[in-house]
Amino acid sequence: MILAIATLANVGMWAVIVILAADEVKFGAGRAEAARPYTLTMIGFAVSNRII
Repeated sequence: MILAIATLANVGMWAVIVILAADEVKFGAGRAEAARPYTLTMIGFAVSNRII
């Protein structure tokens, strides 16, 4: 039960990866430039969860 709740609660963080390729084309950015904001967001989540 807890695994199902965690999966549903966290799917939003991983759904971004699905649209990352479309955003690369849309903004004319390379893979690294498109992934940088996502990476920094995930680092922010990790640090803030560690603080909590």
